[in-house]
Amino acid sequence: MHDAIEMAFHVFVGGRDLPVEPFIADVIERMRGDWRSSKAGRYRESPKTAALFEHEYAVDLKPEVWQAISRNVATCLRNFFRLPLLTAIRKTSADHWSIEHWSKVFEFEGTAVWVAPDFGFWTEEGRLALVDWKTGGANPDGAAFQLGCYALYAAEVLGVAPSKVDLYEANLREPEVTQVQWNDERLDAIKEQVRLSIRSMKAYLVDPAANAATIADFEKTEELRICRWCNFRVVCRPELT
Repeated sequence: MHDAIEMAFHVFVGGRDLPVEPFIADVIERMRGDWRSSKAGRYRESPKTAALFEHEYAVDLKPEVWQAISRNVATCLRNFFRLPLLTAIRKTSADHWSIEHWSKVFEFEGTAVWVAPDFGFWTEEGRLALVDWKTGGANPDGAAFQLGCYALYAAEVLGVAPSKVDLYEANLREPEVTQVQWNDERLDAIKEQVRLSIRSMKAYLVDPAANAATIADFEKTEELRICRWCNFRVVCRPELT
C-alpha cells in the first residue's frame, strides 16, 4: 500500500491524473508476483525480495484468505483516491511535498531515535502537515503516540514548533482521516513516554552504553499460542518450527 501510494504521488508531481482501476489492477498483479516469489523461496538467495511469514513457516492458508488481502488493498486504494485530504494535497505545490518516507535518526537525550512519517507537505497557510497512512483497524492509543512522535520529529529535526504542525492519521480501510494539532504541553507528554520507553529497554541491557544484551536475560513466554505468529520463532523457539 505504501509503495503504491508513493508511486501515485510520483505521477501526481507531473500534474498528471491516474486511471484508478488500471492502477489498482497493476498493484494487485505486483502483489501476486511477490507472492509467487516468496512461495518459491527466492528470498533465501535474494534477501531484498518479498518474504512472507506464511511461506517461511509453511502456514497453510486457504485461497480465500489471500483473496481477502487483495480485496482490502483494492478497497484502501479506491478510498485513497477519493480522500478530500488527497484533493487538498494536490492543490498545494508539488515542490512542497516529500513523497519518500522522511526517515530520520536524531539524538534524543543521548539515544538515537528513528522516525519515518509516510508523507509530508507544506500547506498553503505555511503549516507543516505530516501524514500516516493506515490500512488496518484503529488503535487510538498507539496512533496518538505515533503522531506525537511525528511532532517530536518536526521539532527536533525540522525545527518546526508543535503549534505549526498538523498531523493526519489516514485510515484508508474505513475511510477516515483524523487531524490532530499538537502543542508544547502534549509534546512534553510524548517526550516523557519516549524517556520511559528508553529506560525500560535499556534496563535489559548488560552494557547500555554499548547497546549489548545477553539473550539469557530475556524470559520466554509460556503462552505458546503467541509464538505461532511470531517472526522470531525460528531463533527463539526452533523446536516449534
